[in-house]
Amino acid sequence: SRRCFYRSMLYVALARLLGIPVVLHIHPMSFVDGYFRGGRVHKALVRAVLGASAAVVVLTEEIRTALRGLVEHDRLFVVPNPVDTSEHAPRDPGCASGQMVILYLGAILAEKGVHDLVDAMPAVLREFPGARFDFAGDRDLAVLRKHLDKLGVSGSARVLGWVSGAPRLDLLTGSTVLALPSHSEGLPNVLLEAMASGLAVVA
Repeated sequence: SRRCFYRSMLYVALARLLGIPVVLHIHPMSFVDGYFRGGRVHKALVRAVLGASAAVVVLTEEIRTALRGLVEHDRLFVVPNPVDTSEHAPRDPGCASGQMVILYLGAILAEKGVHDLVDAMPAVLREFPGARFDFAGDRDLAVLRKHLDKLGVSGSARVLGWVSGAPRLDLLTGSTVLALPSHSEGLPNVLLEAMASGLAVVA
């Protein structure tokens, strides 16, 4: 987000003044989208920060390609997100409940496509009346609940809030599908963790 970028920019400027090398790690594709949609001042500031960094690390080849005109090739590196496959592994099929569970795991924000998923619920429930949607994450929980109520699908949804540790692993191994309808992403950990856990992914 721009707010996060401008905050980081201050640290880069301070490190530069003190002669401390900076490695800039860019996660979301939205950083690149924001650059190309931005005005002249924003673009100039992004170029200055990229130019002041000793190295720029991105998650995917797609982001690397998009930044090639802004960062020299020898300072631009792809380091994909890792996933611990000893921690994330498919559950024994014999443990499955038989219910279709669609899991959303991430920040509850419009740009993450959460409301698009809610809008799709009535169509899914017509085909699979017993399906359940689990929403696990923080931020705009009240807005999500209001949207579920408006469409009359609250009875088929659980809004779980922030989930971590063993309960999070249980969600991944106990669900049928991970839905990741984000409008812009890099290569998010949750997608990798879901695949390692044996979930089908709709993204």
